[in-house]
Amino acid sequence: LLVADDIEKEIDMILAKIQDLISTEKYIIIEDGKERRITYSDIAVISSRRIFGLTLQKRAIELGIPVSFESGLDIYRTEYAILTLAWLRLLQDKDHREGWLPILDKAGYIYAEKKEILEDKSYPSDLIEFLGILSSTKDSMNITIQKIFDNYGWNNAYCNSILIDICNVQSTGFMTIKDIIRYIEDSYDNNIAVDSNEGSDSVKAQTMHSSKGLEYPVVIIADCNDKHFPLTKPDCGKITYGDMLGLRLKNAFGTKNDYEYIFNRWEFDLLSINTGRDYDEFRRLLYVAITRAKQYLYMTASKPSTFFHDMGIIPESF
Repeated sequence: LLVADDIEKEIDMILAKIQDLISTEKYIIIEDGKERRITYSDIAVISSRRIFGLTLQKRAIELGIPVSFESGLDIYRTEYAILTLAWLRLLQDKDHREGWLPILDKAGYIYAEKKEILEDKSYPSDLIEFLGILSSTKDSMNITIQKIFDNYGWNNAYCNSILIDICNVQSTGFMTIKDIIRYIEDSYDNNIAVDSNEGSDSVKAQTMHSSKGLEYPVVIIADCNDKHFPLTKPDCGKITYGDMLGLRLKNAFGTKNDYEYIFNRWEFDLLSINTGRDYDEFRRLLYVAITRAKQYLYMTASKPSTFFHDMGIIPESF
């Protein structure tokens, strides 16, 4: 288990390890009885969270390391894609109602204000000014989309995936703004999950679920951090089910000092404390990830999960 000081340094550590595997002669792949050097496509980085793989890819692109995200992502149902589509619609038609609605909503206008703006076509001057800036770059779709992201202060892995996917689509042939709009609309309507591919000779970033059935000479199981490994999600439901607890109601209505409250049921809290956490499903998932490796296996973390205490794995610095 290789450990870094924080999540950003963990990502840099993983990328440094990948470069070490590629450039150092001591790492050899044995295939069909023959030895060869490791290539990028021999390596898979597996984690429990999609956002980790996307963030890894974004940093890898900055450093010139080919990393493809292959876990499928509904990027065209995100706010980033919806507002990108809205601005592109306005580049086609300045009075496009479905273009203005999400933009005005994002700008903080209430229903009555939006209705008046759209009816009178009295669009806010700052938004019209930005539309003019986009119009000057519309011949370069990547620059146009990047300007939209910059306008909102967005700089994350999801935005990066949208840019990469649009770039890949454009590389298949000449596409107008109308074609890009139609592509985004179809991707949204059909709930299409896309991969962010950096070519055939690239490191594969995947989730544990999507790695099932695949094998790689080198596997790096990343983000083995507390609360991410196993992945914990807030349980907001009032009713819960578990193999040990069965079907349970977590809350109950009650009155205190003439006021009505929602109280936690002490029976549920007591049972939860005594049954502890169930790691069985995660152990099976971890087994799947580990057995993806044919020859080399690494694990990385910045705040190692307590899960490793039971496994007897000793953290070490890279």
